[in-house]
Amino acid sequence: MGNVCDYLVKPFLFERFLLAVNRSLTLRIAGSAGIQEEDFIFLKAGRKTQKFIPSSIDFVEAYGIYSKIWSNGQMSLVNQSILYLSEALNNDIHIRVHKSYIVNISRITSFNHQFIWLGQTKIPIGVSFRTRIKGILPHFNKSDMRLEDDIENLIP
Repeated sequence: MGNVCDYLVKPFLFERFLLAVNRSLTLRIAGSAGIQEEDFIFLKAGRKTQKFIPSSIDFVEAYGIYSKIWSNGQMSLVNQSILYLSEALNNDIHIRVHKSYIVNISRITSFNHQFIWLGQTKIPIGVSFRTRIKGILPHFNKSDMRLEDDIENLIP
């Protein structure tokens, strides 16, 4: 019983099943001895299930009941909602900045109180997310602390 990382209650949605499988695979990789592989997540894209590496995802954009995943200048349309992806993606790497956007923190090149830029891509900061974002983004200038430590200290 000590190895339980998630459980499903019938009836469950396919999205919930994928979330459980992804958690299981992530924990198995993290707990394995020897060379550690990079985290990954499987997402349904059209009629196939595709592997994504979270650290390579630049940002996620809501597209109705689907989501657009932007990675290395390429867009992939996946069958999962942005709510599902905000739970499934690693919160040390990604942050939700708007009801329609999740961004990779390491890809942020500049920001102000209304927008975040990832290179030339301009992403709005949602009004309900501004307080949280204001507390996190100024800590990018600290060279002596890791960003993950700052996030853990600022978010309850």
